[in-house]
Amino acid sequence: MKYPQAYVFFKAESTVTFRDIRLIYGTQTDMELMSKGKKVYSALEKRESLARRISQGCSSRHRRQGSCLVVSTQNLNSLFITKYSFEIDDVVWMSSSQDFKKLRSGLAVFKNYWLFMRGLNLTVRHYKLVSQILGTDCPEFVRNNALFAQVENHMDTLDADKILQSMKTRLEGIARLGKYHV
Repeated sequence: MKYPQAYVFFKAESTVTFRDIRLIYGTQTDMELMSKGKKVYSALEKRESLARRISQGCSSRHRRQGSCLVVSTQNLNSLFITKYSFEIDDVVWMSSSQDFKKLRSGLAVFKNYWLFMRGLNLTVRHYKLVSQILGTDCPEFVRNNALFAQVENHMDTLDADKILQSMKTRLEGIARLGKYHV
């Protein structure tokens, strides 16, 4: 499929069929309706999976997985939008292969940042706990309270909510979430 591509996610209870969509768009438009159990080529499957994760990650809500229409177009057909607006859950755009790479790396950073913050929190909390439990009974456990105080100070200086919101905004900007045209 050529770029730009729109990934239109339908609600789980949607009854949209490929035939209905093909009647609106005609046979000239390159499209694929992906649903559970339907096999498509792996590159498209990877892009759809990435688009789904971005949609769910930026909206911060869990969705039941419905079907996904992938269309190679600059804008969604107005008749299509009018007919299916109540069944559309979200739309994600990929204008080019560079957008796909940016979205993939942005999603990886999003996940790694969350793991980083969780790791800092667990490190500080468990160091204190282990240190208290062992006390002076275990000379092999080397204590470095200054290091862990620095880690805790570093964790306190990070505004995790603002950083996560900034990452979400960046992903939403590249993916043009919810828009009906590039």
